[in-house]
Amino acid sequence: MLKITRRSVQFSESENQQSWPLMVTCEKSPVDSSLDPEIFVYHAKNNADASPDDLFVAVASIHQMNDLPKSAPTLVPGDPDKCIPYYRMSALIFHCLTPDEAETLYAQILEDVEDLVAAHKSLANLQTESETII
Repeated sequence: MLKITRRSVQFSESENQQSWPLMVTCEKSPVDSSLDPEIFVYHAKNNADASPDDLFVAVASIHQMNDLPKSAPTLVPGDPDKCIPYYRMSALIFHCLTPDEAETLYAQILEDVEDLVAAHKSLANLQTESETII
């Protein structure tokens, strides 16, 4: 289980750009801490360094939870010139054009987190031994 928190959405204006920034954080639940809170997938603009300018892509799938690194992109082993530009974080900031867009995006994020938690539970169930006599 995960605890998802949405900060209040307030109008923001900077450098002639207006937006409603949606800020969401994820923490481990005190009830069940088996799923990492780094569930938000980002694409790095500058290969090996995480930056506030990196692009939020999606809520991670169960595969991405295992495949993508936490907190920053990682270099490809054996090839220092190549990097896996995707990584996971426990928080996201997404600048929406309208309050309605922020609300719609937040609802989609919650739905995707529910899907991830369900997939994680299914995986845990499959990892236990089962015997059926028919």
